[in-house]
Amino acid sequence: MIEHTPQSPSGSCGGEPQLLLFNNIYMNEKRIIDMMQRIDLYIRGRLNQQEIDQLWIEFLKEPEWYKIFETDLHIRAIAK
Repeated sequence: MIEHTPQSPSGSCGGEPQLLLFNNIYMNEKRIIDMMQRIDLYIRGRLNQQEIDQLWIEFLKEPEWYKIFETDLHIRAIAK
């Protein structure tokens, strides 16, 4: 679930990029889009080995992304 927040979690409203609450993690919208695209490319077999390795490092750093990856796989399997 993605929620827009009018300000950063620290409460400042300056010129900082808007943060989104995504699966209980605050991150900027660009990061969310980037990770979702990388997961999609990985599932479709369009990443090279270096990109795959980097994605798995991200999964290890932030296990929520691995859960999203698994969910994406399950949804695609059901949709077939």
